[in-house]
Amino acid sequence: VWVDLSEPVAADARDAATAPGQAARVAAQQQQVAQALQALGAVELARIRHGRNAIAVRIERARLAEVRALDGVVRVRPAVTLHPHKPTT
Repeated sequence: VWVDLSEPVAADARDAATAPGQAARVAAQQQQVAQALQALGAVELARIRHGRNAIAVRIERARLAEVRALDGVVRVRPAVTLHPHKPTT
């Protein structure tokens, strides 16, 4: 699943001067949530910090309500793919 987090990404910062601080807040939030997810038995698959703030994990379906209840989590959604499909030749 993808776990979308509440901290806005640096690209959403109002000016270039605030972007580094915002990027640090995103990284800190991801670290905090990743530790909580690991404690629930999740296996981390990927992180996104540009464009959106999210972590992809593999976790038991029975634990999804606990994931949704974590501080900073705004949405949990299925992870259909982690990478865009590459064109075949």
